Order: sequence, then C-alpha cells, then structure tokens
Amino acid sequence: MKIYLDCIPCFLRQALEAARLATNERAVQEEAMRVVLAKLAEFPLNESSPPEVGWKVHRLVREVTGNKDPYASLKHSFNQQALALYPKLIALIKDSDEPFETAIRLSLAGNMIDFGAQPIKDIDLEEEINIALKIHLDRETISRLKNAVEKAKKILFLGDNAGEIVFDKPLIEQIGPEKVTYVVKRKPIINDATLEDAKAVGLIDLVNVIDNGSEVPGTV
Repeated sequence: MKIYLDCIPCFLRQALEAARLATNERAVQEEAMRVVLAKLAEFPLNESSPPEVGWKVHRLVREVTGNKDPYASLKHSFNQQALALYPKLIALIKDSDEPFETAIRLSLAGNMIDFGAQPIKDIDLEEEINIALKIHLDRETISRLKNAVEKAKKILFLGDNAGEIVFDKPLIEQIGPEKVTYVVKRKPIINDATLEDAKAVGLIDLVNVIDNGSEVPGTV
C-alpha cells in the first residue's frame, strides 16, 4: 500500500478529529495539530504505508492530549447500534436462498464503520445494509471463496472496527466458528476493535479471539 500526496490532508483530517474527540481545550487541540504538522514534514512517506503513518499521527495526538482512547465513546455507540441490529442480520440470512453470500454482504455493510477512511459522520446502518444487499457481487468469486472456506482447516479472520465486528459474526457462523481465529488490535487506535470490544459484543463467546500484537490501524 503506497502513500500518495492525497493521503496527507487525510492524515491531518484524522488528527483534527482525534484531537477534538480527545479534549475540548482548544489550546491543546492546536498544540496537537502543530506537533502532527511538524512530524508529518519529517516522515519519509516513500518508506512507509498509510497505516504506519496513521498510527504515528494518532499516537502523537494521544500523547499531546493525554487521552489514550479518543474514540472510546464512538466505539461503544456503534457496538450498541450493531448489536441492536443483530437479530435482523440473522433473520436476513435465515430467509436467504444464498446464506453465505448474504453473510458476506452484511459483513461488507459493517465495513462502512471506518473513521480512518472517512470523516466522522452519522452512519445509517440500516441504509448500509440495504445498499449491501443490492450491490453487484461476482458470483464466481463468491463460489471460489465458499469452496476455499469449506476445504480450509484453519482460517485467520482479520477484524477491523468496533461495530463492524458484530456484522462479521454471521459470516463466522457460516464459515464455522470452530475453524476461525479472529484477530483484533492490541491497543486502541482510531475506532479499530480491541479485545475489550470483542468482549462487549459477545464475539469471544462465538469464536477464538486474539490480538495482533499491534496498535497500527491494519496488520502490518
């Protein structure tokens, strides 16, 4: 994954959002932005990936503000919203002629809960579900994936964000929880899911959950 010049304003947008979530003190927010701006000017962009730079940016914001998890309340909110929709997800799969494909679509819908890739906004999860159920997916690719999953003895499933991990549960059930190891982040970073989130949504009751030993927004 390469860094493009377009990534730079995105890093700054993330830093500002994180600073505003971390503290209400404008002076501290300003200091965080100044530190990030100075460090961004020094980062060897051609030697790093976007997740690695994003990790450094958010680490700086946490250090300046003293807030170890600026996105904590947002993560809790989307975990709860997703859990409220969970019975609907199960019903959709139960009523589907293609349960595996439907589970994939619902997992894709949950992937929209990503504040690293887009600005914080009110995400309509019901609407994301409707969109995911209608979008075109290549049936041959889904068939190949299903066959590979059925043949596999062990599957490493890399989780992403809080809230989204609830949307992954139906897919894990379709795959077979006994063969899946689900991976979360070691420490908070943006709204990525941690072991605490996995416990909060009951994921650890379904599947073996481990952390990846990292707090980078991704698995480097």
